[in-house]
Order: sequence, then C-alpha cells, then structure tokens
Amino acid sequence: MKKISVLLRQAAPVAAFILSTFSAFSADADAKSASQPAIIFTRTLDDPGQWKITCHENEKPASIPEGAALSKAAKEDQPCLQLDYRFNSPKHDAVMLTTDVNIASGKRVGLTAYGDGSGHELFAVFEDASGEKHYLPLQVVNWKGWKTFYVPFKKLLDAPIRGSVSATHWGGDGSQYLKFPIRRLTIGLNDKPDSFQGSGQLWLKEILIDDKGE
Repeated sequence: MKKISVLLRQAAPVAAFILSTFSAFSADADAKSASQPAIIFTRTLDDPGQWKITCHENEKPASIPEGAALSKAAKEDQPCLQLDYRFNSPKHDAVMLTTDVNIASGKRVGLTAYGDGSGHELFAVFEDASGEKHYLPLQVVNWKGWKTFYVPFKKLLDAPIRGSVSATHWGGDGSQYLKFPIRRLTIGLNDKPDSFQGSGQLWLKEILIDDKGE
C-alpha cells in the first residue's frame, strides 16, 4: 500500500500537466472556431448553364459580341468557368454573369479567380427582394494566376443620408440600401480604361458570402 501511495503522489503532477495542456488546447481550438466566419452561401463555378451572360457596349446594353463566351474549363487542373470577353467600343464596355440565388444574410463576398493581369475591374451586383440593384466594386485584375480575395459590403446595408442619391443603387423600391434576401447575383468585368479595345480571358472557380464584417 505504501508503494502504491508513493506512485500515486508521483503521478499526480503528470496527470495535472496533461489535464492542463488538454484544457489549454481545447480552449484554443474553441477560440479559433469561434473566430471563423460562418459561410452563408457558396457556389462552385463549374456549370455555365447556371449563369446568364450579358454585355454593355458603348455605355449601353448590347448583344454579346463575337468571341465572347462562357464555358466549362479546367485551369491548372482546377474545375472552373472560363470567361472569354471582348470590349469593342472606345467608351465603357462590360460583361456580366447573372444567376438566381436566395441569400438570407451576409457581410462579405469572396471570389476565387484566375487573373490575366489585364487591369480590368471585377464587380458584383446584388439584387434584393424588392428588385433594387446594388453595385459593389471588387478588385482590379492586376494579377496572374489563382487568387482568392474578400470584399466587405457593409456600406450597401447602411441606409443613406436623407435626401442623398447614389448611382450604386437603382431600381426596385429605391430605398438606396440592400435588404435581404438577395434574389439575384451578378459577377461582372468593366473595361479599364474605358478606351480599351480588345479581348481577354478570366477564370472563375468559387464565390461565397460569409458573415465576417470589416
């Protein structure tokens, strides 16, 4: 019995250390889990049939120019959508991909894209339940290769200063701020500068909405 008592006393510090280490690890894991944003919506971009392609040319809606297309692809072994675009006019041109969604909440949009280093500008448009559309600049495509980036859209959720009118909101009930749910989502590409005339390619892999604020 004496030997057993000694062994128990010797083992006690080891057990306490193991318990303390496990508790610290568990607390750290819980903290990391709590800090991860909740994904509200995600869509893998590998089905061109889910998206409608439209274009603006010379600052107005236009038919899809010859050579512009959306197709299923695999870029560096990554399933994705390949967007072939063509900007023909010396004024503002754009290409848009639109799909129906039902997004109940969110604070930030994330996009994974393979850039061509063109310098053109990606943007998103959210259409809310009233039919009002809300424009959000994303990033200038100044990189080549795969990249994932995130853009908060809190400013779209804030009611405007009374009497002010913003060109980034139009249609619907005219409230000038985004009201969930989002019913339609657009990913677009503006030519930069507007005088650019030519073509290029962009690859899109995934888009998501999460609850992480600024």
